[in-house]
Amino acid sequence: MSARRGDFRRPGKYVRRTPPLYGKQRAGGDVVVAHLASQVSVGSRQPVLPRRTEYVNVERVLKRVKDMNAQIMLSDDFVGFLSNLSNELGFNYFSYALGYVDGRRNGNVYDTRILSNFPRDWVAEYNGGNYCEIDPVNHFSKRAWRPFIWGLREDLACLPRDSRALMEEGAKFGMRMGISMPAHGPGGEYLVLTMFTSEREPILAGLVRQNYNLLQLIAPTAHATAMQRFLPQSPLHDVILTEGERECLSWTARGKTSWEIARIISRSKATVEYHLQKGMRKLNAVTKAQAAALALKYGLL
Repeated sequence: MSARRGDFRRPGKYVRRTPPLYGKQRAGGDVVVAHLASQVSVGSRQPVLPRRTEYVNVERVLKRVKDMNAQIMLSDDFVGFLSNLSNELGFNYFSYALGYVDGRRNGNVYDTRILSNFPRDWVAEYNGGNYCEIDPVNHFSKRAWRPFIWGLREDLACLPRDSRALMEEGAKFGMRMGISMPAHGPGGEYLVLTMFTSEREPILAGLVRQNYNLLQLIAPTAHATAMQRFLPQSPLHDVILTEGERECLSWTARGKTSWEIARIISRSKATVEYHLQKGMRKLNAVTKAQAAALALKYGLL
């Protein structure tokens, strides 16, 4: 039997795709935010996007993603590339925020950095008013682990007064609603790519439906590139510990001796000492305790 046009069984050509859904989620008073899901709705609200089957040329999509990821890594103008991308996808603006969840890096204060193509007047107002401290999208991104949309009317009504005023002011500059793609690093870093639109829910729903999968595929490359270019590098960023070294250093960090670790992991004491000594050399540590502390500090365990 021959495959029909668009049949998802046609080898190497087409697959079935259902558009992402979004639903409302509130937890502990946190609003913003309708999480996206590829197959099921989230929260109590039923899916609001129509469930229709679309057919996608996989080869064409993957080639586009590959080209975009290459451009992100090789482009000297990170902001310019994302600005062009946001316009190409039908959004008004983009922002890329990166920083540390607790605002510190190795004991030093590190302010969140925001890259964008916002209007200059809004940038001046945002920075001058220290709006980053009350920006609900920024705060939620520090804890979110999957993409979310924000700016829905019923969610705005539940925000604190100052945060709601910030969102309303942003809408005047063309940043009414948007979709955010957050990520987190091993050292407490958080990064979030956000696309903004001045339109209301029906238009945003269409933009999400058209671009959600593409944004998911290019966001990891954008995050990795931004971490390398714009965040201070750990002095141990090129250190790679083996599984045995991590295991032994983890138990050392909990106060266990080599003999105790050997009993716990069912290895000889000599094997434990071997892994610890190798870890010490890699971390340039004088003692086992120092090696364990450094590995914990720089997220290597």
